[in-house]
Amino acid sequence: MPLDPQPEAEVAHRNMAFVLRLAFLTATISGKVYSDLSFVGNVSAAPAISACRNPLKVASIYAATRTYCKPQDFDASVQYYAGKCAGFGGVTMIPESEVADNLTAAALQSMRVVSKGEVPSYSKLSAPVLVSRSWFDVAFKTIDAFQFEKRIRPIYGWPKVSIQLWRYIADRMATMCLSNLPILWLFSGRNNIFIWATGWHFSTFNLFHRHIARVSMLQAAIHGISNTVFIFKTGTKLFYKLRWKELWFRYGVVAVVALGLMMLFSNHWFRHRFYDSFLLIHISLAIVAIVGIFYHTSIYMGRFDPYLWPIVALWSFERGVRLVRIVYCNLHVRFGKGGSLQRTRATVAYNEEADIISVKVLPATTLIKPAPGQHYFLYQPFRLKGWESHPFTLAYWEKSSASVHDDISLCFWIRPRDGWTRSLKKRCLRSGEPSISTTILLEGPYGKQEPLWVYDEVLLIAGGSGISAIVSYLLDHARRATAMTEDAGGRAQERLRTRRITLVWANRSANYMQQVAANELTEVLAREDVNVQFHYTTVSDSGSDSPIGCDNPPKATDETEKEDDPRERKGLEGDTEKQTVPNNQHINDPEITMKPGRPDLHFIMNQAAARAHDGGIRLAIMACGPAKMVDETREISYRCMREHGGAVQYFEEAFGW
Repeated sequence: MPLDPQPEAEVAHRNMAFVLRLAFLTATISGKVYSDLSFVGNVSAAPAISACRNPLKVASIYAATRTYCKPQDFDASVQYYAGKCAGFGGVTMIPESEVADNLTAAALQSMRVVSKGEVPSYSKLSAPVLVSRSWFDVAFKTIDAFQFEKRIRPIYGWPKVSIQLWRYIADRMATMCLSNLPILWLFSGRNNIFIWATGWHFSTFNLFHRHIARVSMLQAAIHGISNTVFIFKTGTKLFYKLRWKELWFRYGVVAVVALGLMMLFSNHWFRHRFYDSFLLIHISLAIVAIVGIFYHTSIYMGRFDPYLWPIVALWSFERGVRLVRIVYCNLHVRFGKGGSLQRTRATVAYNEEADIISVKVLPATTLIKPAPGQHYFLYQPFRLKGWESHPFTLAYWEKSSASVHDDISLCFWIRPRDGWTRSLKKRCLRSGEPSISTTILLEGPYGKQEPLWVYDEVLLIAGGSGISAIVSYLLDHARRATAMTEDAGGRAQERLRTRRITLVWANRSANYMQQVAANELTEVLAREDVNVQFHYTTVSDSGSDSPIGCDNPPKATDETEKEDDPRERKGLEGDTEKQTVPNNQHINDPEITMKPGRPDLHFIMNQAAARAHDGGIRLAIMACGPAKMVDETREISYRCMREHGGAVQYFEEAFGW
């Protein structure tokens, strides 16, 4: 933002810290404005003498100074003006006391106000007049700009090229930073019109958001540093101290510091370990930054508002859409016999062995259309931090047995971490019951369904709780296959082309995989076109899990994020050793064949890609799980696509922060 603007009179008076400069400006403006007006009783044809000795004109100058200047600036302005009278006209200025009758509050209130051009040049005024505010402002802005240019560009040029560069860099960086802010705010929200227009994932725009934020912060920092250097090169330390007293200047510093702190607290480590704290700090600092920028640019009288108000509009729109989604999902009025106001209900269960929370939500509305690939934000409103929301992938949905209105329950599998999920886990453990009922609100749906059904073969790779995103696609395949069989007209052929699906799932708990296979995946695993490879990375020993081939348990991280141990790779590369996991004593599980250790993703994916290429078919690979596993899957998929061309397509279910 330019350092020395050409502000309006009132704003400039507020920001001018140098008394002498202010006095000079006010005195010069008064003289210049009233030099266009003639008054009865001119004592001399010389303008300098008339402006100092004509009682009507001097009273008018006093009146304008009293009206448009701060009281503490009045004496300095009069003193400066009197000095000009003595220096240029060789006369003394009529003191205020001699025209005091024209300067009372009542006199100023009733004094005639004239605008520029209103009084003809040949007309002589017979009473003191007050020039209009707009006339005074134009004069102030013009003379202020002239004096500024004269001060830093003597003899029509900059005193040094370096000073010119510092100023230009500061101004350009400020403008570029401001132009980035609306895009920065737009890409930060989950209700982003570009997500709707492009179909891209939120994580893609979130990545853009972070990069734009880094660039904007760098531009803001360069602007602040360049302006500081410019001030010291064109003034003194006193100049900087006096400038610091100006409100708009301080708010500019506040805005830059707020942006810097946002960057500091947005680092990967803090964001992932203390997400709730990160979000609260991030939003608070964003508000401080925007308010600071509004105040910092206020001296430009709205010149930069086209960059700033869109931020407020975009933020308000995004939050408003969130509220609409929450009301839509969680409140519903049923009319007719037995009508009532329905609200969302939820049951929560915790599987201690698998360390998984299962949440079943019965939305109030029946208008939600669940689909694979969707995720919802969950709120628990009756908490101290009830405003917090967290995104979770929809694992599956089913008709609610507790409803007579064909309602659908949405089911989520959650790995408890810190914050809300940990408190939910503790509440389940304290209850001593298999499940608890609680109030959970939905916001959604977000995300989109990937068209896996148009591919001849599908390879699904899941790690840990990442199975939640994969199950919905498996169940969708079963539904489409059933619809194709029942559709006598054959139209369903267009909806399902897949002839083979392979599921590769690595999880810490073998018994939990057994439970999922015996419940949610029963229908899918019975199909001949579905193949599964289950890999467990720990085995049960006296009720506790310990890693295979390791003496000490690793850190409490997701299983596929741990470093590979060569001893754990036994039985993976070409080894057909398998293990049958015993049935869980609480459910009637089928026997599921599993392998110990992690899957050899490189072998599995390259084999599937080669088979697709040789058979002239299309292969879709989808991955969901811990970041390290997904990164490895993405890299292998890229190599397969390079080698086999269009035969391979990669999809990823990940919610990036």
